[in-house]
Amino acid sequence: MLNLFRGQALGLPSGEDVAATVASVTGVAAPPVVTNLSHQAPMWFWFLKEAEAIGGSTLGPVAGRIVAEVLVGLAVKDGSSFLRAQPNWTPNLGTTSGQFTVADLLTVAGLAS
Repeated sequence: MLNLFRGQALGLPSGEDVAATVASVTGVAAPPVVTNLSHQAPMWFWFLKEAEAIGGSTLGPVAGRIVAEVLVGLAVKDGSSFLRAQPNWTPNLGTTSGQFTVADLLTVAGLAS
């Protein structure tokens, strides 16, 4: 309950507001999300409901975009990260389609076959 009050006191945007902004800036649309709340949902709760709307096994498109941008932003700002040391590097271990996926990375690392 305290997290809800803190978020409100800090003026954090609601999940609905974040989804609308992401959609208007990136074109990434959220699936229809039903929170059953009488007010706008806290962002974290809305992200959980977005994931639930698409089956619950992955993040939804809005939450996934935010998490990905945070991780890439951290890597770009970290002076010792590979993205800073080799900014023009591209993977060359992709499948026959030429696309490098997480599955390819796990296979190269010996964690999948």
